[in-house]
Amino acid sequence: MPSIIELRQVSFSYPGKPVLQEVNFHVHPGEFLAVVGPNGGGKTTLLKLMLGLLKPSQGQVLVLKQAPLKVRNNIGYLPQQIHLDPSFPITVLDLVLMGCLGTKFSRAEKMQAARQSLKWVGLVELEERKVFDLSGGQIKRALIARALVARPQILFLDEPAANLDPRAERGFFDLLAGINQRGITILVVSHDLSFVSPYVQRVVCVNNSVVVHPVGDMAPEVISHLYGQPMRPILHHLTDKCC
Repeated sequence: MPSIIELRQVSFSYPGKPVLQEVNFHVHPGEFLAVVGPNGGGKTTLLKLMLGLLKPSQGQVLVLKQAPLKVRNNIGYLPQQIHLDPSFPITVLDLVLMGCLGTKFSRAEKMQAARQSLKWVGLVELEERKVFDLSGGQIKRALIARALVARPQILFLDEPAANLDPRAERGFFDLLAGINQRGITILVVSHDLSFVSPYVQRVVCVNNSVVVHPVGDMAPEVISHLYGQPMRPILHHLTDKCC
């Protein structure tokens, strides 16, 4: 099977601080992956390398067989920190249309794409609502719609479930599963192990080095080695109680 993302012998260092060393892995089209590891282990750095926001100190990063910045319109991105001015009266539709910047869509095509994205995330009836009148979970959905509006083949999300309650988090991952079923490759970064096992196919474990495991191989000893202390995953949808 061809790869949609490839990292070959990739290392990265900030001045005086090695972060990632000799990373090798690939992602197949249509996969749903969780990128997990402790804070400071290099997860966000790895994501930025795949986005082309950082250049590796050595090695090669390929997305759709090209340098990431050459295919940026094929990549949707939800960063960890979103800075929106609550005093600015932007509507949900306006927010989503911002994702069309850099595309060659006509005005009519932009409107059609934005409304289709809002339909995918269940917000089409709220397109004229002010963004800050929405709940936290609805704002996340609107930001997902913005990331999808240019019709990317890949969606990166950095800590997307932060600040969501358990019910909203479960709904959010249900949403991502539906997007993945449309053929969009998804990589979700998280510092914990609250990944959704029925949806995630492989887990990319990052702690300066990178090891990729099928979900079924995430034994407690693997997790403990990654985090340096005993930990267990929380398997959503299997129980409403923490395990």
